Amino acid sequence: MEKSEPENVYQYSGFSKNTLILLIIFFLSVGITGLPLLLYPKFMGVDYAFSVMFIAEFILGGITYYIYFKRSDSFPGINKGMLVKSILIILSIQLLMYFSGPHNIGSMKFTLANTLPLAMLVVLIPFYEEVFYRGCLLEVLFSIFKGQRYFPYVINSAVFCLMHTQYHRVSEYFVLFVVSLIFTHVRVKSNSIIHSVIAHSSMNAFVVIINMQVFF
Repeated sequence: MEKSEPENVYQYSGFSKNTLILLIIFFLSVGITGLPLLLYPKFMGVDYAFSVMFIAEFILGGITYYIYFKRSDSFPGINKGMLVKSILIILSIQLLMYFSGPHNIGSMKFTLANTLPLAMLVVLIPFYEEVFYRGCLLEVLFSIFKGQRYFPYVINSAVFCLMHTQYHRVSEYFVLFVVSLIFTHVRVKSNSIIHSVIAHSSMNAFVVIINMQVFF
């Protein structure tokens, strides 16, 4: 018997009170990204300021996930086939991007001092970004564009790119946009934020590894 895809029951339900709350949460998450500007250098160093931002985003993301997305999440029923294919595509894109652009040998090293920042990059950031973008923002967009996927996918990925101001090259934003589309597709097809979190974490871990360049 062919296994049917889980039905995403919330995304076509129209704009509701919960949708408004999720929109407010998303804008709050955007506001939190400005914490380093408020904390540095008056109250603390830049590293501590960013750590406070990451932790605040993670706490907000965890509360939001538990209240709004945990019950509808298909975890632990992981769709391994779809997830593996998506991750392989994402890693292939990142590897191609790595070899096609400039990079410095030893640009990233694993030391005791940067263990926590790397853990945040691989674990915390993918979790709360998926909750805010593929959870809150995506639900709002699906509520606005009822029954459509093209506009929610594109707008979601465009906003995701705009919020990553650390990039400078057009090619970097193009890759980020494509990867975000894949994250969104994984989220919708699986009806599970956990799936897109795993894909996002896998990508970040892979980027860390290849930039350590211990194998090249």
